Amino acid sequence: MNTLILTKSAEKKNYYILVRGAAFAILVAHQQVNGAAYALESLQSDPDFGSSAMRVLHSKQRINNQ
Repeated sequence: MNTLILTKSAEKKNYYILVRGAAFAILVAHQQVNGAAYALESLQSDPDFGSSAMRVLHSKQRINNQ
């Protein structure tokens, strides 16, 4: 019984991670939209997506400065 509970818990965690990753990919793909850009800015302190969000924002800033 405990194995089943642990398996279900791991499945939920994996699903949650996949959904968060997909949402992040959508934000990156639509970063030109004001709401998406704001969301990326707020994700800079996120432990999972912070460094990626910073990289995307800095890349966008470099392109805008050219």
